[in-house]
Amino acid sequence: MSTQTLTASAPTKLALRDYLRTTPGWFTLALVGCILGAVLTGATAFYAYRGTREAVQTVGRDAVPSIVAAESIRATLGDAHSNIMNAIVANEGEDGPSLKQFRKDMNEVHGELLTASRNITYGDEEAKPILTMMTKLGEYERVVGQIKGQTKDAAIPTIQVANQIMRGALLPAAVELDKANFHHLTETYEAHRNAAFLAVLPFLGFAVLTLLGLGILQFSLYRKTSRVANPLLLVATAILVGFTAYGGYTLKSVESKLVSFKQDAFDSVHALWTAKAIAYDANADESLYLIYDGHKDQQNAAIATFKGKAGLLLGEGPKGTEVDLKAGKRLPGLLGDELANITFPGEKEAALNTLNGWNDYRKIDTQITDLLQQGKYQEALVLDLGTKPGQSNWAFDRFDKALDATTKINQDSFDESVAGAFGSLDIFPYALAVSILGIVAACFFGMKPRLEEYRF
Repeated sequence: MSTQTLTASAPTKLALRDYLRTTPGWFTLALVGCILGAVLTGATAFYAYRGTREAVQTVGRDAVPSIVAAESIRATLGDAHSNIMNAIVANEGEDGPSLKQFRKDMNEVHGELLTASRNITYGDEEAKPILTMMTKLGEYERVVGQIKGQTKDAAIPTIQVANQIMRGALLPAAVELDKANFHHLTETYEAHRNAAFLAVLPFLGFAVLTLLGLGILQFSLYRKTSRVANPLLLVATAILVGFTAYGGYTLKSVESKLVSFKQDAFDSVHALWTAKAIAYDANADESLYLIYDGHKDQQNAAIATFKGKAGLLLGEGPKGTEVDLKAGKRLPGLLGDELANITFPGEKEAALNTLNGWNDYRKIDTQITDLLQQGKYQEALVLDLGTKPGQSNWAFDRFDKALDATTKINQDSFDESVAGAFGSLDIFPYALAVSILGIVAACFFGMKPRLEEYRF
């Protein structure tokens, strides 16, 4: 560096320092500080907004519909398996009600899998279980087709193959699809909740600092120019106060909605869909009792499997849960989880109807197993397939409708809360842009006449 450059820069630095010590220099510095503070307030507000929107997007629109779709596929597969077992027990013809429902279920599953394959968000985590289901579904249908031409005892080995494909491949793949999306939902939700306050803190901090800067600038103007107030700086201050209040309230409000629709609504929706899928799968076991009549080991295994699945819904059995319910104790299982998470109007009544429907179904199932143990196969068959009050299919249908009603209450609330959250967030960027531009313009045009006074 030359001596000439050094001597040229030193006076420049001295001139700038001297200028900043003057009144116009101080005003200019304060103006730049206020504008910079407003811009940083806007930038940090947008950062907090973006994090909140991403969390709402993931929970409300990306993961949850996929999770519900996965559980719907799982439930429909369970229903299809239950219907084909009913058709075998009842020795139905091609136009029998169970076979008709089986074909309807399989068409629904094919359609749902096609939709799921078009909406993959998390790569192989979703693609692999979807591919497994698509591949194994054809294999399962082929095996089921073989059963139709066989007599009951001769069909048992083929039934066991179909059972293995359904429970060893198809249903686990549906569970994996659920888990893939549920993992990302939980991860995003928890990460956002842990960082939510820290994300908003810079926005509030810069807003306060900018307000302080505007206050100091107003006071300096009063001291230097004897003017009581600068109207445009007051406008800038009012805009900043208004936007800070609006931004803080909106982000807090959406945060509350996020917690509500995740913990209050979706956790119930997920538990209830899972309960539906398990109940449909268990219902197939009830028909397997009858298919395996005369084959003690297989029959006992089917009864034990049913009891294990039923326990996931509501613990040991109807008698114990009724006592616990009267005593006000928390009930076990997925239905117990729902009863412990009552939030919305009409939800408790619907949940209790679901509980009572399941208990009635369990009581009738006990009657079926008792009749089988007494060698009364025909009576057990009528009780299992019957749709009259007091019969198994009647009780299961009542339970299923009550379960759907409970799920709908939570799903409707979830959808409403998600829509409300996005409605609030959609306005935020426009309010932010208008507010920050308004503050910058008000500061600049408010100070411009004061700075021009010192030109001459």
